[in-house]
Amino acid sequence: MKFIPSNAQAIGARSEQQDAFGFSDPADAAFVAHSGLLGVLADGMGGLAFGGLASQAAVSRFIEAYSAKSPDESISNALSRSLSEANDAVLGIAYGQGLLDQVGTTLVAAVVHDGCLEWISAGDSRIYLVREGAAIQLTTDHVYGAQLDSLAARGQISQTEAMSDPQRGDLTSYLGKLCLKEVDRSPASLPLQPGDAIIVCSDGLYKVVTPDELADLVDAARNGKAVISELLLERALDQRRPNQDNITILSITCCAEEDHSRLPYEKPRVRLLPVLALILVALGLLVLAAFVWRHRAAGAGPAGPTTSIALRLE
Repeated sequence: MKFIPSNAQAIGARSEQQDAFGFSDPADAAFVAHSGLLGVLADGMGGLAFGGLASQAAVSRFIEAYSAKSPDESISNALSRSLSEANDAVLGIAYGQGLLDQVGTTLVAAVVHDGCLEWISAGDSRIYLVREGAAIQLTTDHVYGAQLDSLAARGQISQTEAMSDPQRGDLTSYLGKLCLKEVDRSPASLPLQPGDAIIVCSDGLYKVVTPDELADLVDAARNGKAVISELLLERALDQRRPNQDNITILSITCCAEEDHSRLPYEKPRVRLLPVLALILVALGLLVLAAFVWRHRAAGAGPAGPTTSIALRLE
């Protein structure tokens, strides 16, 4: 089975592009053989500082970390390790700017390998599997609304209260936290089949294009030999929402070997981290390292405990 990647992006009606994305190198046959094709998307949090910088740093660090995967490391472990390193990069920006807890971004990553899909996610960017005319959301949104729905299911609040809460859409997990307690992972490798399409997107798409529309557009793109991500972007922008958020879409189409040459192909573009972002991340990590060293030194001695900050994935 072959995989056809594509991507599309628009700033929408916003003044700044705070989404970032990237692919691993599909031409690196040796790496693809044991690590597959990786697609990553991050959506910087507009309510926090440096959202665009955070998303770019997270994507860049994630791809760099995943590219270091050895043949012996499992894809699942490599995804977890890469997410932790991406979180470090965002924290580095926060420390460098003196803005701890004020810099954040979502991140979702998908890997197709040996006919299967694996993923990892923090935040509310999504992965859909489009199969046989239906779009199935694979990821879980880390938003306060999930907690409200749970309270409503237990009868502690009404369904109306749960649906009308003004904080319903607030993120409960994202990169930029010292401790990531909510991380969504694929429970196992998901077998794919020819005709499947994997859609990775920011909320700028799924808040204006329904799952049914998404599935119809994927089918239309296949039948019309169009690039899936570009057709989805066009539909979202055609609605001309006055406050349209940034939109970023990655698609990976699964096809049989004999159909590979007949499908439209767009070489995936990898967004490189700007020099300014590299400098800020480096400075932030130096500040973070100095902070940890200072606390360890303060606690050193025969009877003194050693204190450090642990970045955990739970």
